[in-house]
Amino acid sequence: MTRDIDRTFFYAAKEAPMYDETIEWVAPCYRQMHETMLKLAVKNYSESNQRAGKGSKRPPIALDMGCGTGAEAVGLLQQIPELRLMGIDLCEPMLHEFAQNANRANVDKARYVLKHLDILAPEATNEIRKAANETFGTEQFQISISAFTFHHFDESERKSAFGKIFNLLTAGGIFLLGDLFNYDEESTWLTQTTKNWELDFITNNFDREIGKDPQAAEGLTKLKNEWVRHYRVENRLSGMQRQMRELRDAGFVDVGSPFRYWQVGLVFAKKPNPNQR
Repeated sequence: MTRDIDRTFFYAAKEAPMYDETIEWVAPCYRQMHETMLKLAVKNYSESNQRAGKGSKRPPIALDMGCGTGAEAVGLLQQIPELRLMGIDLCEPMLHEFAQNANRANVDKARYVLKHLDILAPEATNEIRKAANETFGTEQFQISISAFTFHHFDESERKSAFGKIFNLLTAGGIFLLGDLFNYDEESTWLTQTTKNWELDFITNNFDREIGKDPQAAEGLTKLKNEWVRHYRVENRLSGMQRQMRELRDAGFVDVGSPFRYWQVGLVFAKKPNPNQR
């Protein structure tokens, strides 16, 4: 990746310890989107487990692409006690925060592995397979999740990543994509209006917190300005319907969206299982 990591991903490279504290000031309905993602993952796993019966003793494996501080992954590990998980992220400070959050949640270190890795790198798939095999004794995953990562990719990068995820999943495996989207064919006015609402959301939330703590005002003001710049300049939104078509083109089925609020949304997709109707 040719981007300036410290600038583009300032919140992950330089401000990782502040991410969990401030992300709900940045993304509207952040918590609700995460809760919906976890509910879908747990429900699908439970139903798949019932269909499979008692034939398989291997624990399920999940892959979190752009795992950050583990906001989704740690919750998933808590809700599915037999789950094992690999988290990958481009920014090492986020992996440190992930490990701390997992420890606070009393998640056994043997249940997850973290990799400093760029999913867009040509060797990414082989690196993921190798690490999964060494750690968990398998090269494929039943669940893949990703939150607020793909909107940094252009179309070709996104399609490449969708293909990699499809190949890493087992038959019947699911992919849950939580991200920022607009709609195909929506007017420029509507896209800009919802973007402005989110910029106002960020500014108002930070200003409220700045007013509460004058001693932290300088740091929070700097962080607010970084987020506003990031939203204005560096987010690369595309249509939710377009990305659902790209997922279908990659081979996924049952593609749909159960959640959207302004630009925050969630997409569900499944890899076909020839053994199931």
